[in-house]
Amino acid sequence: MAVVLSLVVGVKGLQSYRVSNDRGIALLTVGILLLSGVAGSVNVAFTLFTAVPGWIVTTGANLVRLLGVIVIIMTIYDS
Repeated sequence: MAVVLSLVVGVKGLQSYRVSNDRGIALLTVGILLLSGVAGSVNVAFTLFTAVPGWIVTTGANLVRLLGVIVIIMTIYDS
């Protein structure tokens, strides 16, 4: 459910960016997608379709989440 909601937020963010051409909106959208949508998708996909150990999947998903938080924080402090 979180993946679907983050995709909806991503679509709305993309629409807002197209209207305003504000770089901050685009970066916040990317950060939100990384934080919830991409991290969740990576977790599900690697768990279901590969034989990668669970700790590697968890670490990878957490690194993607961390990247999303970093993008959001950089966007907030950049403006």
